[in-house]
Amino acid sequence: MKHAKTAVLLLLFPWHAAAISQERSLAVGEQATLSISSGARFSVGNPEVIRVKAAPGDSGGHWLLVTGRRAGFSDLLVMEAGAAPRREVFRVRGKREERAPLAPDLAGALRGAPGVAVHSGGDGVVIQGQVQKGEHLALVDGLRDLARGRMRGSVELNALERMRLEEKIRRRLQSAGITGVRVRGAGSRVVLEGAARTQEQKELSEVLAREVFPGAVSHVRLPFSASEVLRFRVRLLEMERSDRQQLGFRWTDTLPGVLQVQKNLLKAGFRLDAALLALAQKGRARILSQPEIALNSDGVAELKVGGELPIRLREKNFASVSWKPWGMGLRLEVPGVSHERVRTKIQVDMTSLDTANAVDGVPALKTNQLHTVVDMELGKTLFLSGLLQAQEGESASGVPGLMDIPVLGGLFKSRDFLERRTELVVALTAEPVEGGRD
Repeated sequence: MKHAKTAVLLLLFPWHAAAISQERSLAVGEQATLSISSGARFSVGNPEVIRVKAAPGDSGGHWLLVTGRRAGFSDLLVMEAGAAPRREVFRVRGKREERAPLAPDLAGALRGAPGVAVHSGGDGVVIQGQVQKGEHLALVDGLRDLARGRMRGSVELNALERMRLEEKIRRRLQSAGITGVRVRGAGSRVVLEGAARTQEQKELSEVLAREVFPGAVSHVRLPFSASEVLRFRVRLLEMERSDRQQLGFRWTDTLPGVLQVQKNLLKAGFRLDAALLALAQKGRARILSQPEIALNSDGVAELKVGGELPIRLREKNFASVSWKPWGMGLRLEVPGVSHERVRTKIQVDMTSLDTANAVDGVPALKTNQLHTVVDMELGKTLFLSGLLQAQEGESASGVPGLMDIPVLGGLFKSRDFLERRTELVVALTAEPVEGGRD
């Protein structure tokens, strides 16, 4: 029994002998960093409260990324060669602790940010002004999050201070061995751009920047690779122009006939399907076709919808028929896929008959083309509009010849399309195929 007590004391000794740092507070999902030397070891007291991952730094050292998982307390013991163990204490705050402050509380707290003018406004406050230090802007941003709509207005950061913080972030990224991430200013904000080599490096760059400037915006992406099999869901839709906002996007009506690209705010899945179904049940949208295309991320796929129209040609002594291709061609090329996005080269060719410019009764061909490169978010939907326009003066009873073309011919049986109340829209969604990675 005596030996057992001795063993327990030996196991607990490092925790009691470790130097205790000041308690650090995190919100759920918030991250912090610790710098450790090469060969250091660490132990997490309560892995259900915090998650700790190691990322390589400069000169053989490492960074520890600490993420709050749920409300509670946890120790983090760091043991480095030649140094006494150090003990970090983390407190993760729960959502119930984040009570929205009242207007007097906000006004009092904002006294800690010199340069901010505070005015009463309803049940909250209206702020304006310029602060000279980054921590003052961070205080304003933190209070704005807590206020939950009770704090309106804007506060700017002194330009020289923002530039100083940019340079400080650059030095931190350089010391961590992160070379692909760039730092730039945008108004009163600091923006991270470029590509990180790994997901861990991406997270580390964001944490290092936000420890200096909590409001730093990250546009950091992972490098594109060619090791993914993708499925593109293509929906050809006839929908009322007035219902665009129900699918989460807006377009201008001042440029008829111009192809436009708009990223949707809705996740692909059931939310988009439910929105389309609701519009279809009301008779305000129609799914003409919904094919799927699978391709490797370094491959090319083409989809053609339409057909050929017979055009009678008359010469002096005989008549002949010439077949003209008509319809839509969609070509997709994917150079590579990152952790979150797929870079897609999109080419759309829409060929239609132009009866307004017919010669001797033979309609002219009008081609509308779109060539663009878009970084699509996996699982979200891209919309293409302005693909096909009904011609002025076309009979609302249908366009002869065009009504019989597969898929698109249905548009020319639609009075709403011919009278410009509806339009042709292509919804494009990229999704990874399970088991498709090399």
